[in-house]
Amino acid sequence: MAELHARGLTSTPCDIGHDFHAGFSVWSMRVLEAREVDPTAGEDDPRCVVEGVSVAPYDCLVRPDGA
Repeated sequence: MAELHARGLTSTPCDIGHDFHAGFSVWSMRVLEAREVDPTAGEDDPRCVVEGVSVAPYDCLVRPDGA
């Protein structure tokens, strides 16, 4: 998230991730450690793993009540 925000992409949090104003959402249904998908990752690797990406206009990603 920090890297995407540092590139100037803005988002709003949703219950399982973040909806980006640019028209995509990143989300995760559970927590994965980096070493679960990268066998070279160390035990202390701080990277978060995103399990899914949705692509749609921002208005389609967020609920009408803004949640």
